[in-house]
Amino acid sequence: MYTELVIPLGHEAEAKNQEFQESYGALVNRLTGEFLADFCHIDGKIDWEKLVIFNSFTPPKLAKPATVNKIAIKKASQKKIPTAHKKSKS
Repeated sequence: MYTELVIPLGHEAEAKNQEFQESYGALVNRLTGEFLADFCHIDGKIDWEKLVIFNSFTPPKLAKPATVNKIAIKKASQKKIPTAHKKSKS
């Protein structure tokens, strides 16, 4: 029974592991190539200034759609603002 269950599972795991290792290696190669192309000088040294600028970039905030702003303005105008009561001179 053990040999009927475990040995086939071992072969299947070995095949999946080989597939994983190939996919992983391909991904590492692709990402390394992209890094070299984007952030390294022609001699292979890292262009630290370019890397730091890229890593520090903050994308601009997108403006809210006009309909959202109109709804916010409408809600704000509907709110009752408490007013100070003046004491009347009697």
